[in-house]
Amino acid sequence: MTTGKRIRFIRTFRGMTQKELGIALGFDAGSADIRVSQYESDNRKTIKEPMLHQMAEILKVNYNALKTYEFDNPLDVMESFFWFEEEFPLQIALFEFQTDKDIDKPSMKIPAGTDGEAIESPIAVMFALPEYRRCFKEWQQKKRDYHNGVITKEEYVEWKLQWDYKSI
Repeated sequence: MTTGKRIRFIRTFRGMTQKELGIALGFDAGSADIRVSQYESDNRKTIKEPMLHQMAEILKVNYNALKTYEFDNPLDVMESFFWFEEEFPLQIALFEFQTDKDIDKPSMKIPAGTDGEAIESPIAVMFALPEYRRCFKEWQQKKRDYHNGVITKEEYVEWKLQWDYKSI
């Protein structure tokens, strides 16, 4: 999802108009909605860091929910998966190794699909690094809480918008 699409998603999730966001960013009332529209449509490909920080503050999200990602750290990888999920449904399945000798034979529980049937031939992403594993385990628990009615969709989306790698 592009930065512009993310800005639009968050702005509408917050119930703000383009004009309201533009005015909060300090744009003239006559052109505020046009400027925000340019960001959301990706007509302005580069948004300067200070503007992104200001948008994040106004939209009450973690700055990382808006920035352009580099994929060399867990924070960027998780943020990209969060946005991926907004456009494409996905399941999270964690491999559990029985012993060090069984490392080539992972066992996992296959999650049920939306119709309650087991999903066949799941595609899984596996990271050997513990910090990635902790990130995905935390996310898996939040998804479980949402699907079990422990938290609402709004609370789940809010968690993703506020999520910070330092929190785990």
